[in-house]
Amino acid sequence: MPETEAHRSQACWRPWGACWATPQSGGLAGLIAAFEQQGLGGIVASWVGTGANQAISAEQIRSVLGSGQIQALAGQLGISSEEVSGQLAQFLPQIVDRLTPNGALPAEGTIGGLLNLLKGA
Repeated sequence: MPETEAHRSQACWRPWGACWATPQSGGLAGLIAAFEQQGLGGIVASWVGTGANQAISAEQIRSVLGSGQIQALAGQLGISSEEVSGQLAQFLPQIVDRLTPNGALPAEGTIGGLLNLLKGA
């Protein structure tokens, strides 16, 4: 059975989600703080809020996460760092939006729902 783009994108998220969805990384709150520190608080706030999600570019993703983390993910996934950044730019707004359906961060300890989302559960 040929691999579909949806399956490939879903597989792309598993290592990345496991990477930042840990207590050591600060989880979702830590990710949001990283965007805010890079001056992208308005964009990430749109993902958390209940309105429309603002777009983000692959370059902005790289500026927040850093080339080292992007390259590490690319190595784990066997794809280029440009593809990782592009995939994150495409899907991260939707993931954060789904993790914050009421316009607020989930209670601590519920980030495991992200991993189920990434697994397609």
